[in-house]
Amino acid sequence: IKDGKGTESDPFIIKTVEDLVSIKNMITLANSYYKLGNDLDLTEYISNLETQSWEPIGNEVTPFIGNFNGNGYKITGLKINSESEYVGLFGYTTGTISDLILENIKIVGTKNIGGLVGYNKGKIENVEVKSGIIKGTENVGGLVGYFRAGNISNSRTSGEVEGNSKLGGLVGYIYAKDYDATKTLQSCYSTANVTGIGNEIGGLIGYIELISINSSGDVARVYTNISNVYATGNVVSQGNNVGGLIGQIYLY
Repeated sequence: IKDGKGTESDPFIIKTVEDLVSIKNMITLANSYYKLGNDLDLTEYISNLETQSWEPIGNEVTPFIGNFNGNGYKITGLKINSESEYVGLFGYTTGTISDLILENIKIVGTKNIGGLVGYNKGKIENVEVKSGIIKGTENVGGLVGYFRAGNISNSRTSGEVEGNSKLGGLVGYIYAKDYDATKTLQSCYSTANVTGIGNEIGGLIGYIELISINSSGDVARVYTNISNVYATGNVVSQGNNVGGLIGQIYLY
């Protein structure tokens, strides 16, 4: 990346698709900052790949730990066809992603599939997925497939989410069993249509799993704050636990 130093005051400026791809080679840089300098269309780049499929930024072994500021610009033409888990523009992240628009994207995967992030343990703010087609088997969301920790705010999705179980227009699965963990979802909505064949299907969130017992036998202090949210898309499934907003909240 030619422009910027990767600091908060002088972030790396992403101006080309090649700049975006290069983040994968810099993913282990702690506290690195990236900022989009203009809109990006991934169509030509992906069509020239042998797999014709985008490789997500970050995975379970080397998650994205930086800060990505979309600067209000959009990324179009994202296409993924994968048999792997942790699939999205970002596969696995513990960092921050903000002020970004993803438009006309198509993602097909298996488990933990999201338009923006497959597996999220970080912060997402003001991100929109427009006209997305997101398909998978389990833990599939228009924005995030699996929400393990962190915060999601002021974000929205539209398009189609399809799969088997634990599907949501915004988030597929919220896991809230970590001891003393806090997850916040606020000021978000989805107009995406959600179609499944199994259980736990929701217009906004497919499945929320709450509470656990720690090793000492004490009830874990788990907080999941959801506020100012709504969903208006069609929700259809042949299975059980299907809801216009949330498919199932499992509390024990």
